[in-house]
Amino acid sequence: MLITIPALFLGLFLGIVKGVFDYRIRERRGRLFGVSTTRFFLSIPDLFLIIALQLLIMEGYEAGLLPHISVYGADQLSVVILDIIFLAIYPLFYIAMC
Repeated sequence: MLITIPALFLGLFLGIVKGVFDYRIRERRGRLFGVSTTRFFLSIPDLFLIIALQLLIMEGYEAGLLPHISVYGADQLSVVILDIIFLAIYPLFYIAMC
């Protein structure tokens, strides 16, 4: 429950924000970041996004752009926050499409 409830609320809130953004930008030039981005992220499997984000975090640490963030484990706050973000990915884009 420590991970699921915050992830659902985060996904719900950010999904509504992304849906409103998609609606407002649908007639402008910057439509690339609108509905097409939402459809793209809905079509990619979640596991691929999770692995890509973890690799991005690790590469950012290697390049010196990010502080050390543990992506594996159970007892660290960074792992719990990453799990909440990973679990909120699909509801975010699903709610944005509705």
